[in-house]
Amino acid sequence: MQNHCAVPNCPSGKSDPQPLFRFPSDAERSKKWVEKCQRQDLIDKSPGHLSRYYRVCGKHFGPSLIDTLHYKCK
Repeated sequence: MQNHCAVPNCPSGKSDPQPLFRFPSDAERSKKWVEKCQRQDLIDKSPGHLSRYYRVCGKHFGPSLIDTLHYKCK
């Protein structure tokens, strides 16, 4: 599991802590996340692999997309 954001050049980290969200296990949603991340190395990975090992931080989601009570993406 990564403890940092999968988005290239994302500055979140120890100085700017953000919640980290697992990639969705749903194939279509996972594919959209990979496209938005612009990571060619993730294209061939399965949704299960992405969900298990990769995260995207809260900076890449609008406030209306995050359930702050449970820290889940809607």
